[in-house]
Amino acid sequence: MIDSLSHIDRLAHVDPTAEVERGVWVSECVVLGAQTIVRRYVEFEARVKVGENSQIGRHSQFGQDVRLGKNVCIRDHVLVGDNVLIGDHVLVGPDVRIGENSTIGKDVLIGQDVEIGTTVTIEDGVVIGQYSVIYDCAHIGRGMKLPIGTGVPYGAVLERSTDEKSDM
Repeated sequence: MIDSLSHIDRLAHVDPTAEVERGVWVSECVVLGAQTIVRRYVEFEARVKVGENSQIGRHSQFGQDVRLGKNVCIRDHVLVGDNVLIGDHVLVGPDVRIGENSTIGKDVLIGQDVEIGTTVTIEDGVVIGQYSVIYDCAHIGRGMKLPIGTGVPYGAVLERSTDEKSDM
């Protein structure tokens, strides 16, 4: 169901099972997958693809060429830059900012009020605590758990130690 006070570009594709609330702006070549729910006042720029069973919170904005996998939950007030890839089964808390050219793997949990810089890579299974800052060009390795308020410097590469990997 699409609210009549939303704008859907004629070149966009919204699955008939998707729900689009009031005040949503869907630009050209945007694809909203099956069973997707888009809350009020969300803005999608050109060439955004949202996978099935995903949910987008209020007042969120997406740049161009963004891809969201299946079963992604984006909470309220999230800003996503251009050329961002977000994998399947990802939860992004409220008030998060994701810089352009960043990649987020699958099964990732990002807490509230997190800042992710440009050209950041976050591998599968990562958990980022609330109020954290990941600076530009950082790489967070598979399965890393970052506590609340973590700061990751520019260009840093964080990987789990060999001992932690063998405990799994």
